[in-house]
Amino acid sequence: METVRKEKRRKRVTLEELVNLKESERFFLVKINDKIGYGVFARQNFKALDLLLDYKGEKISTQEAKRRSLFYDYENKGSFIFDGVKDGSNFVSIDATYYHKSFGRYVNDSPKQFTNAKAKRMVIGKEVKIILVATKDIEIGTEIRYDYLEGQRSINYEVMPWRAPQYEPSRPCHFDVEKEIVIVSDTGKKKQLTPSQAIKIMNQSYMEEKEEQSEDNEEKEEQSEDNEEKEEQSEDSEEKEEQSEDNEEKEEQSEDNEEKEEQSEDNEEKEEQSEDNEEKKNKVRTMKKKKNKVRTMKK
Repeated sequence: METVRKEKRRKRVTLEELVNLKESERFFLVKINDKIGYGVFARQNFKALDLLLDYKGEKISTQEAKRRSLFYDYENKGSFIFDGVKDGSNFVSIDATYYHKSFGRYVNDSPKQFTNAKAKRMVIGKEVKIILVATKDIEIGTEIRYDYLEGQRSINYEVMPWRAPQYEPSRPCHFDVEKEIVIVSDTGKKKQLTPSQAIKIMNQSYMEEKEEQSEDNEEKEEQSEDNEEKEEQSEDSEEKEEQSEDNEEKEEQSEDNEEKEEQSEDNEEKEEQSEDNEEKKNKVRTMKKKKNKVRTMKK
């Protein structure tokens, strides 16, 4: 048994091998119908925890993802953007809209209880990737499905109308290899809602709108706080500049005072020298007078 287990482990595809594998060797793409569109089906059997597909695409910022999403909607073009991918300290998005040959972008959504795969963040070297991993054993011909809303609390029914409560949940389809037809598991029909269910849906929509408004208000408050902080910082910097100017003026005044004191000391020294010179002159004069007196007395 141990030998068999080791062989199975060795056969499991590694992450480095997965990114270089031809997806068409392990999966095939089939159009299910006009409503669902294309789906990705298993060409071989898979075990739980097997690595299935690499969600290939262009790595872009969340802001760029929002801009592109609006542009794709405006152009009435399908959007294949995977949001909320942690890359270091930031979050990025992976845009697979123009990666037409990549199977990862064609994998459809199902509620978690019906899925057979999960999108997981993995890193090769320094490159962040989204890898679809099997959550259960998958047989040949089974459609691969994962939950687009994994980890999210609310649903935007405008973006994902098939998830609206009035519709039957979408489940993985199966491809009959012998008949070469797709067996669709869900009808996509509307449920017959009771009045209480209809009220619940209306209340849910109302609460979602309130949450969006609340988030918008919080963003505005944060922006207001940021602006206030910037104003305070600007005022602080102005005060510091004024203080700096005052200190410079004081230093200049201090230097002027020092110069004046030095000039005053120089003047005092000059005055002292002048007084000394006068004393010397007076002494010389008195000496001359004394000499003259002595001379006159001798005569």
